[in-house]
Amino acid sequence: MEFKELFLKEYGPKKEVEIFEDAGLPLNILGICRIKNCSESWRRKSRERGSVEDTRKNNLGRPTTRNLTKEEIIERLKFQVETLKQENEFLRQIQRLERRYQPQQSPSKKHLK
Repeated sequence: MEFKELFLKEYGPKKEVEIFEDAGLPLNILGICRIKNCSESWRRKSRERGSVEDTRKNNLGRPTTRNLTKEEIIERLKFQVETLKQENEFLRQIQRLERRYQPQQSPSKKHLK
């Protein structure tokens, strides 16, 4: 994390390769493509989220095999409830849109059935 922040501060006046080499990461080991890809990714994340913090630790991903504390269980369940609420609201909106844009039967056709 520290290197990513250092990179973003120094990027501009210094070139990407110079920053990596000053940090002891030579071009001949990493390769120009990896340096360019890292640079592009970090700059994009910094613009979009305001930081280059790794967000993967906040995702549930594969379930843990260790026993969770009560606080961890509560946090996971809160996250699950919030996700389900969002999903339900999304489904309600889809149903409203489907009702709104389905062709309506005329009143005379309803009585013929």
